[in-house]
Amino acid sequence: MKHFKVWLAGALMIALSAGCSEDPATDPLGDAWQLFINGQYAEAQTSFEALIETQPGQAYAGLGWTAMKLDNIPASVDYFEQAAGDSLVHGYAGWAIASWANKDFTHIVERAGFVIRKEPAFEFEFYKDITISTMRLMQAYGYYHTGNMSACLARIQELDGGFASTTDPALLLAKLDALSATASGL
Repeated sequence: MKHFKVWLAGALMIALSAGCSEDPATDPLGDAWQLFINGQYAEAQTSFEALIETQPGQAYAGLGWTAMKLDNIPASVDYFEQAAGDSLVHGYAGWAIASWANKDFTHIVERAGFVIRKEPAFEFEFYKDITISTMRLMQAYGYYHTGNMSACLARIQELDGGFASTTDPALLLAKLDALSATASGL
């Protein structure tokens, strides 16, 4: 009986080790993001595509950012839309930026607002120039272009507390443009 227990324990160990084909030291999602960080966007795209079955939300968000870097904004929007169900903050941040590129101001307000609510100290870990300030600026532009000058002013004043209280569209746009000129990541 003692030999059977030893044999059974050994057989279980062999079976378990054979069933674990993935090396625990590998991180395919981390590897895909590293390719993105390194500017290897075509390779990152291929790596993110390979993750669609196992990590769809993360894969689609990565594909959205990658498509944006490859200047394919329509594909970027589609990918972020597919990732939206997972409520990933970095996915919504990318979606807000893609909306901005498309001049889809109503959706900028919603998508940047999601980031602002969910992560008030947001900084995109794979592209550090995209921060909560970027989201506030984008949302201010969205408010401006949808005619909500009071909300636009509130966002501008979060970015520049010394800005005068005015809802004059010309002054708000001038301030938005000045803020945009000094913003990184846009």
